[in-house]
Amino acid sequence: MLSNFIFNQTEYVYTFLSRVGVSEHQNTIEQLMAVYQTCLESYEKITNFLKEQGDSFPCTLFAHIYFHFCLLALFRPFINYGIDVAGTSPRVVCAEAVQAILDVTQSYASLFTLRRTPCFVPYFMFAAGLTRIGLESESTAGTSPSASSALGLSPATGTTGSTGGRSPSVPAVVDESGDAFMTGNDSGQASFSPPTSATTRSTSATTRSTSITMTTGSAVSDEDLGLTQAVQQLEAMSVGHPAAAQAGWVLRDFKAHQPDSR
Repeated sequence: MLSNFIFNQTEYVYTFLSRVGVSEHQNTIEQLMAVYQTCLESYEKITNFLKEQGDSFPCTLFAHIYFHFCLLALFRPFINYGIDVAGTSPRVVCAEAVQAILDVTQSYASLFTLRRTPCFVPYFMFAAGLTRIGLESESTAGTSPSASSALGLSPATGTTGSTGGRSPSVPAVVDESGDAFMTGNDSGQASFSPPTSATTRSTSATTRSTSITMTTGSAVSDEDLGLTQAVQQLEAMSVGHPAAAQAGWVLRDFKAHQPDSR
């Protein structure tokens, strides 16, 4: 059941995305909303199935993370378009998907640790972190969503209310008692330092050092809670996935493009 769900989500999203931009589609918005609705219906079926199973296992949490990643992949190309997605926008759907990925991964860490996650989870986390950076950069630059004739989008087709349901919230999959699960702690003192050539990223509110050590209850910058969370989670994953450390360095040291002043 879970494998079918993951296969179907992949097919729905990437079949649609592979066709966008290949030729001019006047009904791109309608197709987008149809795929979105299909993804929601498929997710509803799998969540009902998981509720019947009772306990939460790594594979079930992975299914939740993967669903939100698929929503992120589906709407990311349309993030600056003025599309009505059941009363919200692609930008909001992507922001909610990013936060859901972070939150469900945190639940995963609490139950099973992040030291032996499925190999795709660091990639999902990296994608979520990059999207968070993009959303904040565009917000700072004052970029506003607008309809466009590109990809078959036009002001006439830029809104639709035919599909119900916003991006679903994070599922309640964690048993508060904790008795049925293996508890974990990713508060190890593993070093998370980039190569000496890497530059450090600083903000007006806080200066990040060249080494971040994840500790339980560590202070998180109010300025960028989500990005800090992504970096810390990638740090914990680096024990089992060395490439996750490099992804964390990229997110932490990322600097927005600065126009040439010359």
